[in-house]
Amino acid sequence: MNPVAGSGRAGRFWKHCATACAGLPLEVLETTRRGDATSYAEGAGERLVIVVGGDGTAHEVVNGLLRRPRPRPPRIGFLQRGTGADLRRTIPGPRRPEEVAAWITIDRWRPIDAGILTSSTGREFFINVADVGIGAEVLRRAALGPAWAGGTVNFLAAAVISLAVHRNARVRIGL
Repeated sequence: MNPVAGSGRAGRFWKHCATACAGLPLEVLETTRRGDATSYAEGAGERLVIVVGGDGTAHEVVNGLLRRPRPRPPRIGFLQRGTGADLRRTIPGPRRPEEVAAWITIDRWRPIDAGILTSSTGREFFINVADVGIGAEVLRRAALGPAWAGGTVNFLAAAVISLAVHRNARVRIGL
């Protein structure tokens, strides 16, 4: 759970969910810095992992789950409460805290596709979208913005700066 995702929306949402999920055998791990979600996911074993946060938190968890050796595909669910929450449009989850306990316990999980992007900076998995060019530049700048400004302000500032200074670069895409 990333309590600061979505300017704190994820943390507030999870407080209500935790009350609604009282009695379920849950282990809640809260992130405090970038990379925590990846590390927690790598150590998840065969447990069901529920991500509470935004697209960045989901990205970290997916990478942690898919980098580790596993006998079968990991099970994952998303309670998206980030700034953009693009993933919420692709993989729906419960919107109200009182729906979360039933959603977790009902065994209706289905496979989803994952992609791999290899670049000069390394290898990353993705499940929803992969950005290159100006889109990736905006994301990089937004991630470097001050946390106190919140996601929306950081994304808007990053977009304005990137539009002003971005220069196209050659890329090679292969399948």
